[in-house]
Amino acid sequence: MMVHYGRSCPETVYVFVPSFVSNPHPNKELAVLLASAPQVVSALQQLKQELSIDMDSEIRRLNEPNLYPRERFWTMPLAAATLGGVTVDGLNQVDMFQYNSVHGGFIGTVEAKDGMPVTVFAERVPAAIPWEPPVLSTLSRPLYMMASPPPNNSPEGAKKVVISAASANAVMACPDYIKGRISGPISLILRCERAEENGCSSALPGFTVNTQDITMSSSDEDSPPTYGTLYAKMPLDAWFQAGDSLFNLEMSRFIDESDFFKGLYDKILENHQVINQGSPVPPILGSLPTKPIVLESVSAKTMENFLAFITVKWQWAATGSNNNYSQDEMLECIALAQQWGLTSVEHKFFEHLALPTQSPALRLYASLKFKTNYLKADDLRRLVFTPLNDSKDLKMLPPKLYRALTVARDAIVQQRSAIAAFFPTIHNMSKGPHNHNTCEAMVDHLWQLHLTTPLLTTSEASLISRDSFLAALTSDDTIHKGCREQLVVDLTEDEGWNRSVLDIHILLLSAPSSSNMSSSMSTIAQPTRPILVQVKNMRFWLMKNHLEKFSEFFNGVFQGSPNLGSPNEGTEENPLIVTDVDPKNFEPLVRWITYGAYPPQNHPYTVKDLVGMLRLADMWHMEEAKEFCYAGLTVLDPNPFFHLETATSFRDWDRIPAFIRAASRLPVNEWTLEQSSIYLPLMKFRIRLDEVRRHTAAVPQSMPRHTSCTSHSVCSSSWRHDWRMNITERVFQATGAAPPLDQCYNVMINCSLNPNACRTLALQQMLLDGDFNIEHELLGDTVKEIQYNFTF
Repeated sequence: MMVHYGRSCPETVYVFVPSFVSNPHPNKELAVLLASAPQVVSALQQLKQELSIDMDSEIRRLNEPNLYPRERFWTMPLAAATLGGVTVDGLNQVDMFQYNSVHGGFIGTVEAKDGMPVTVFAERVPAAIPWEPPVLSTLSRPLYMMASPPPNNSPEGAKKVVISAASANAVMACPDYIKGRISGPISLILRCERAEENGCSSALPGFTVNTQDITMSSSDEDSPPTYGTLYAKMPLDAWFQAGDSLFNLEMSRFIDESDFFKGLYDKILENHQVINQGSPVPPILGSLPTKPIVLESVSAKTMENFLAFITVKWQWAATGSNNNYSQDEMLECIALAQQWGLTSVEHKFFEHLALPTQSPALRLYASLKFKTNYLKADDLRRLVFTPLNDSKDLKMLPPKLYRALTVARDAIVQQRSAIAAFFPTIHNMSKGPHNHNTCEAMVDHLWQLHLTTPLLTTSEASLISRDSFLAALTSDDTIHKGCREQLVVDLTEDEGWNRSVLDIHILLLSAPSSSNMSSSMSTIAQPTRPILVQVKNMRFWLMKNHLEKFSEFFNGVFQGSPNLGSPNEGTEENPLIVTDVDPKNFEPLVRWITYGAYPPQNHPYTVKDLVGMLRLADMWHMEEAKEFCYAGLTVLDPNPFFHLETATSFRDWDRIPAFIRAASRLPVNEWTLEQSSIYLPLMKFRIRLDEVRRHTAAVPQSMPRHTSCTSHSVCSSSWRHDWRMNITERVFQATGAAPPLDQCYNVMINCSLNPNACRTLALQQMLLDGDFNIEHELLGDTVKEIQYNFTF
C-alpha cells in the first residue's frame, strides 16, 4: 500500500461523487476529487474523452467565474462505460457539491438531483463510519474515496484508490475497509491539491507508507536504497534510574564516539530483535523503563541537568543551555560525560563552564583533553609553585602529569636556592682611583634585596626579580659605571642566569584526542519512537516524536490516524516513502530535526540547504523550521533582494518589510532584482520615500514661541542649526546614514539636553506630527502592492 500525504490551504473544493441507483458492487465505485475550478475543467475534459460523454455544457459553466461559485451541483447522466478496468452498469448519476476546506470542517451543503443523495460523514475515527452498502464514496473529516486507471506497470485489474483530505490534520485513510472491499493489488494515495493565489492549482508532494501486501507504483526507484551518512542508525533509547527518577537517553548519535554506548546500543537492539521474533528472552538492563540501569553515584538532579544541557537547540543563534548551573553542578555533569566516554559533550560542558574564570588545574585538564590551549600565560608556573591551592581540580589530572608538576617544583626550588645563595663577583673596571669596596658592598645589597630575599621567602612564580636587580644595578650611581656595565655583561652571558625557571616538557604528557561529533541530542519526556523514511533511494532514521512536534501536518497524520498502514510501518522492511521530494532538500530538514543548530563538523548549513529545507517546511507546516531557515539565510546571504524573492515565493508577506527597507537603502545600480512584480513597487517606494525625506530635511519644522520667551530669534536659530547639522546634512550628503523619519524626533532630543520652553514645545509638536510616520505608511502600501502582484 502506498499512501501519499499532502497539504491543502483554505479554498473551495469541488468533489464528484457517483450515486448509483442500484446497490453497487464495491469494485464499481468511482469518484474524482479536484481542488479549484481549473482542475475541475481539466478533469471533465479528460472524462469526456475517456467515457465519450457530452460534458461541454458543464465545462462551459465552470469556465464562467461568475457562475460556478453560486452553483451547488451539476448532474451528468452516464451511459455504461469502462474506466480503469471497472465496468459501471446501468444509469448513473454524478453529483457535484461545494466544500470549504478551512481546517477540514464541512460547512457546505450536499444536494442531489434526479438521483440518490451523496452521503457525507465527519467522523474522526474511521471505525465509526457505517461502511456497509449502499454507502458509496464517503468522507472522514473529510475523506473522499475514488478509483482511477491503474498504473502501467501494475498487474492486470489493479486500481488506484485516491483518498483526498482537505485538511492536514484530517484522518488520513481507512486501510481495513479498502483492503476488504477492493480486490487485487492497489496503490492507495492520499493527496491534496492546492490552489495558488493566482488561481493556478498545483499538486503538492506527499508522504507515503509502503506495505508488503500491496503493489508498488511506477514512481518507486529500482536502485537499492542507501542510508544517509548521518542517519543510518535507528534511534534507540537507553533507560537510566538516578535516585527515584527515570530517564531515557537516545543513543544513536553517540555510538561512534562512546564505547560504552556502542556496546549498550548493540546489546539493546539485539535484545529487542530477539524478543520481537518471539523468543522467550528477558529484557536486558537499560532496554525498557521497567529494566533501567541504576546510576548509583549520580543524583537525579545531575541527570536532569545533563539531559537538559544536551537538548537539541533548534534556533539558528542558539547557544548552550539556558539553565544556569553552579560550578559544582557543571563538574558533576562533566564527570558523568567522562564516565560514559562522551568527549564531545564534555567539551561543550567545559566551554559553558567559562574556563577563564576557573582554576589553572581545570584549564590544564581541558587543554590536554581537547587539544585546545585554554591556559593563561602563567598557569603552569602557578601550578608548580602553588600545587595545593587547586587540590580539588588537580584530582582530574592524570597521575603522570601531577608527578611531572611535582618534579618541576622540586627542580625549580633547587634552582631558586642556588641562585639566591650565589653572590656575583663584580670586577674592578676603573682605571683611575676609586673605592671598589663600595661597588662590591652595593652589589651584595642589591642582590640580597632583589633576589635572595624574594626567592627564599616567597613563592614568586617567575624570576621577574632578575629584571628588577638589573634595573637597580644600572641606575645606582654609587657603583662605578665601568664596573656595573661589566657585571651586566657577565650575567647576561651566563647560561644559568638565562635558563628558564620552568624548563618542563609538559606537552609530552598527551591525552586522547576528542571527537568532533556534535553533542546535540534530545531529552524526551516519552519513549523514542523511531521511524525510517525513504526518499527515492535514500533512507533516513528519524523520530516520530520530532515529526509530530514540529509539523502540524505530520502530527495530524500520526495522531489522527494511528493505525494507518501495517503495524510495522516505518521499519527497514516497510519504510515510509516520501514521493516527489528531492533527497537534497530533505536531508537538511532531517539534519535540523536531528542536530538542530549545531550539526556535526563538516556538515554546515548552506544557502542551498536552507532554501530546499524551506520548501518542505512551508509545505508541511513546520513553523520552527521556517524560522530557522530565514534566520540562517539572513546570516549566510545578507542581500535583501535575495530575501525579497525568497519571502515572496513562499507568500510570507510579514517578513518582507525589513528587506524592503534594506533594499531601498542600496544604490540603484546595485539592485539585482529582475522581477517586475517586486522591482516596480520597490522603486516607487524608493522614489516616494526619497522625496519625503528630502523635503523634510530641507525644511526644518517651525518652532513655536513660548509666552515666556524674550529672544525667540535665538531659539529659532539654534533649532535650525541643530536640524541642519543632524538631519539636513546627513540626508543630502553621503557622510553617514540618514536617520529614518520616525527617528528625527530622537535625533533632536539628543541635541536638546537642556531644552528651553520654546524647544520643548517644538519637540512636543514633532512627537504628535503624523508626517514623521509617513515612512511606515509608504512601507505598508509597498507590501500590499507586492502582495497584490503575486495574487492577481
